[in-house]
Amino acid sequence: MYLQSIPFILPSSNSFSPSTLTLTMAHEPDNLTRVFESLTATAWKCYFDNEIERAFELARELLMNPRISDYHEARMHMLLSTAKNDSAVYVDMKHTGIY
Repeated sequence: MYLQSIPFILPSSNSFSPSTLTLTMAHEPDNLTRVFESLTATAWKCYFDNEIERAFELARELLMNPRISDYHEARMHMLLSTAKNDSAVYVDMKHTGIY
């Protein structure tokens, strides 16, 4: 079973002091989710390693896949949003209908 912990910070107020609550969700991701998670992580790694063109290429390929989840689609749009408006990558995204 796959366990994921999500920390929540509760705001301070007059009635209670600030504290941290951790919720644990138990779910088993399917193989497709694992593949998309790996590919989106690779795209972001390329981006942070200054392999910008490769990162954008991976993101565009993933966005063309009709089986991509909303979560992974949003992550790739976040990555592509860093492209400058005058770059060839941005023009290509406009041409393919990604933006």
